[in-house]
Amino acid sequence: MVYIAQSCYADAEPILREVLDTRRKVLIPDHPNIAQSLFNLGMLYEEMGRLDDAIPLLKEQFEAEDRLLANVFSVTSENERLAYAAKLRQQLDVLLMKLVLWGDRVDGIALGFEGVLRRKGIVAEAAAKDRLTTLAGADATARGLLEELNAARARLARAILDQSDTAGSETDLSRLEADRHRIEAKLARSVAVASLSSLAQANRSAVADAVPPGSALLEFVKFQTVARGASLGEARDAYAVFVVPDREPGNIAWSPLGPAETMEPAVQLLRACITQDADTFRRLKNVDIKSVDLAKTETGIGAQLIEVLIDRMRPHLGTRKRLFIAPDGILNQLPFEILPIAEGGQSRRRIRDLVPQFRP
Repeated sequence: MVYIAQSCYADAEPILREVLDTRRKVLIPDHPNIAQSLFNLGMLYEEMGRLDDAIPLLKEQFEAEDRLLANVFSVTSENERLAYAAKLRQQLDVLLMKLVLWGDRVDGIALGFEGVLRRKGIVAEAAAKDRLTTLAGADATARGLLEELNAARARLARAILDQSDTAGSETDLSRLEADRHRIEAKLARSVAVASLSSLAQANRSAVADAVPPGSALLEFVKFQTVARGASLGEARDAYAVFVVPDREPGNIAWSPLGPAETMEPAVQLLRACITQDADTFRRLKNVDIKSVDLAKTETGIGAQLIEVLIDRMRPHLGTRKRLFIAPDGILNQLPFEILPIAEGGQSRRRIRDLVPQFRP
């Protein structure tokens, strides 16, 4: 909008508020246009410095998107699924970029963490569909219900994606949604699994409760960030981590880890040391691997990665001595378990050797 582009936030607020109120009146509760309006108004309040108003709206928006996933990801078009997933990814990137600026605000960290869980829930939704297909495969009645459910979800998803801000088809949407819930419940009873819509849902309380006592979860995330005043074309990949202590959902910590342009070459070089990959050294360092002291290089890079990925988290770990690691991006390729630890001029290769260092 012109008002927002000109930083005329006070003029933009009543317009965005009216759009949201109108959409709430004429559309079904989980319509994507309502979620988009919640996001737009929440981001406006964030720009105005009104975080107490922004964060509840953004939380409502992410919850609405979460419920919508079960419908949208049943459409048959791969392009539409990718486009919708890309939109969710962009919104999450914006939220994480803002989180860097919000500092240690607890409700902001909680919102960011649950946003990351929802992004990963997209994958869980696809897996859930495959799981039901497998479970229903041996039962003719269940197979029939599954086919009926997939058709009902596709009809509802198509109707939602094709809708504009009109009330004309609101009754049809409600009927289609009721049909989906009815068939889904029958199928769930038939194959003795939870409702499809619940399989992609997760929140910080559920995750913290699932972390074993004396442990913490490190949930890494790769996202795009833009410096204030920079254009979207200047977006850069970056990494961050959420620290989730066991049984303490209200005590989740967040830490930016730095740009991907620093993190990713380090991981690639560490792997090259282990596998003796001459091409990677030539590409990244422009050196012949024969001239490299691989053991020394591996230890040095490993120490740097340990400092960034593990040691910085110590203040948030308390007395916890066991870590569960959920990587993202290139960190999926990092063999955490063999990170070298330099001690007394020698290199040890067990990440469990770090455990005694995790103290308050």
